Amino acid sequence: MRYDAVVIGSGFGGAVAACRLAQAGLKVCILERGRRYADGAFPRDFTRMRGWSYQTDQGLYDVKPLSSKFLSVQSAGYGGGSLVYANVIMRPPADLFAHGWPARINRQVLDPYYDLVSHMLDVQPISPRQPKALPKKTLLMRQSAHEMGRSAQFFHPNLAVDFSAPGVAHENKFGVMQRGCTHCGECDVGCNQRAKNTLDLNYLALAERHQAAAKTQCEVRGLRPHEGGYRVSFCDHTTGELGFVDGKQVFLCAGSINSTELLLRCRDIDRTLP
Repeated sequence: MRYDAVVIGSGFGGAVAACRLAQAGLKVCILERGRRYADGAFPRDFTRMRGWSYQTDQGLYDVKPLSSKFLSVQSAGYGGGSLVYANVIMRPPADLFAHGWPARINRQVLDPYYDLVSHMLDVQPISPRQPKALPKKTLLMRQSAHEMGRSAQFFHPNLAVDFSAPGVAHENKFGVMQRGCTHCGECDVGCNQRAKNTLDLNYLALAERHQAAAKTQCEVRGLRPHEGGYRVSFCDHTTGELGFVDGKQVFLCAGSINSTELLLRCRDIDRTLP
C-alpha cells in the first residue's frame, strides 16, 4: 500500500491537505485515530460520560494532563477539531502580522485563502432574517453589551453553520446531506442535527470523491524513512492489529500536541528520525 502522500490527521490542516492533494490527482491516504460519526451518532449520555472518552471508549474527547497546571482537551474523530469547536471563523487583524511573521506573510497575501475557506465552510453570520431568527442567548449578549456601554463593539461573527430550514434535509454544495440549524446549542459536543459545517461534510468529502483513501480508528505510532519516502506505522483500533502504509510524502497534521509528541517519540525513543 504505497501512496503519493500520507496525511496524518483529518482536522483543519489534514482535511485541506488531503482535499487539495487528491484534487491534484495524487494517490492519498488519510490516517485518523478517531471514528466517523454518522448522522445522529454523537453520544448524549452526560451522566456516565460513556462513549465520550478517547482513552476508554475510542470516544470524541482526548483529555491529557500535561502538567499539574495544564490540561489539554482535544478531539478525536473524522473531521478533527471541527467536530467540537464553536464554529467561529474570524480573520486576524492586519496588524497581527506586523511582528513575528516573515515579511511576505500578511493579511493581503492571505485574504484569497480566507475567501476560499469561507466558500468551503459556507460561513455567514446569524441573522434575524434566518428561519429561527436570533436565539435568545444572542439577544441577551447584545443586551449585556449595551448595559456595559459596549454596544459599538457587539457584532455577530461569521459561523460555519447551515442556517437553512431547521431540521430539513438537503444536499450541500458538495453533495452531502445536511439539515438547517435548530439552535439546540450542542455545537461543542458534536452536532447531531448535521447543521454544523464540519470538515467531513466538505473538504474530506471532496477528498474522498477524488479517491483519497480514509482509514479511521488508525492511530499512528511511528514514522521512518523508507525507499525514497516514509513508512507510517499505525494501530488499527477496530482489530487491535498493527499496520503500515508507505508514502513518498507525509503531511503531519495531528495537532500541535500530537504532532510534536510523534516527532519527539520518533527522534528520542524509536530513533527513526534525526
